Amino acid sequence: VPPAVSPSAPLRKVNLFFPSSRQDNLLEGEGRYIRTSELPSEEAKQIVGELISGSRELSLPALPSETRLRELFVTSEGLAVVDLTQEASLHHPGGLTMELASIYAVVNSLTQNVSKVDRVQILIEGAEAETLAGHIDLSRPFSEDLSLTVTGGAATSSVSP
Repeated sequence: VPPAVSPSAPLRKVNLFFPSSRQDNLLEGEGRYIRTSELPSEEAKQIVGELISGSRELSLPALPSETRLRELFVTSEGLAVVDLTQEASLHHPGGLTMELASIYAVVNSLTQNVSKVDRVQILIEGAEAETLAGHIDLSRPFSEDLSLTVTGGAATSSVSP
């Protein structure tokens, strides 16, 4: 579902999280620009789209590139529901640490950059999935966890629009 954002809307810098290629089990920040919207779900859709398109700075993929965003909405209680296609599971490299990194790349990227979002529920093909890649229970929403994030210079990198 492409975001319904005006191509002339102002740009806003966001800090996305991708699995680090240099430090196991950690996420690294990467600057990107999205179009602003009064609808939190429209900004969130752009963020997930950027995560699917992958890192530009040698970090590992947050989600398999074959993944598509089916739908995303944000409830009035601050829950972002992210509905991904089955490729998010089918093409996932697997392993507990990569699964954890994928989940928190999405969760932290949304909670850090969309003010109305404080929890994230991940669905696969419109339904609650047991796991993304066999390890972590997806039946409940996730809250932000920045303990997995690389601190220092790597987390403050920037790119031009």
